[in-house]
Amino acid sequence: MVTTDITVPIPSDRVPEFYRWFADWIDSGAVGTPPSQPAAPPVDELDAAVRWWKLLKPRERQIFRLWMEASPRMVTASEIVDALGLNGPRDIPGILSWPGRKGHKAGFDVHWSFRYDPTTNDPIYGLESREYADLILRASAAAEAE
Repeated sequence: MVTTDITVPIPSDRVPEFYRWFADWIDSGAVGTPPSQPAAPPVDELDAAVRWWKLLKPRERQIFRLWMEASPRMVTASEIVDALGLNGPRDIPGILSWPGRKGHKAGFDVHWSFRYDPTTNDPIYGLESREYADLILRASAAAEAE
């Protein structure tokens, strides 16, 4: 596959939103897996979540742990930066660019929420579904017990 570097001016206050959109675009199959490759066979959701958790890097696991503990409350970008020891909020989209692809590979539907807090206009992230957070919690415990 031939790729081309593209520079796109983005308003500084919308950079996280752009990275989220870009990650979704990549996750949709824009790059990577050839369309002729068959999809993974359907599997039990917990098994798929366990396989996905095993694929995550430590920082990816840290961010999802933070979200699982906070769910259904959304977490501010500054909370994530502090908890993970990041340089700043711009590091977050880079961490979040891979878990969705890894979920696709494992046959697990990975999703999280991103938006701006209506009161403070700060970026917020998280797992708004407690049920989904609990599924990931069970998967992480099972993966780490093996």
